[in-house]
Amino acid sequence: MLSEKTLTRKCNKLFKRLQIEHDGFFFQKLSDRFTSGISDYYVIYNGTSVWIELKAVGKKPDKIQVYFLQSLKRAGAITMWTDDFQDVVELMDSVLG
Repeated sequence: MLSEKTLTRKCNKLFKRLQIEHDGFFFQKLSDRFTSGISDYYVIYNGTSVWIELKAVGKKPDKIQVYFLQSLKRAGAITMWTDDFQDVVELMDSVLG
């Protein structure tokens, strides 16, 4: 089981690699400990918008995070929250096709 810090570090490494390997791939780490509600990562690949909220093992997003993700999903974005790095890998595999 990974801590949120370790999960974030692994996601950064994955996204940096994907940005090098795939034209049209962009990511940005958005949130920090001072920002409430905004997802941790924004990823875009060839026009597909993906928002990812990372949580510590066993933790769930708070109400404002859920609202933010639901609003983005209604607008057509792909959204997820997870405490498992494999979920992020599988989502990226799906987005990259």
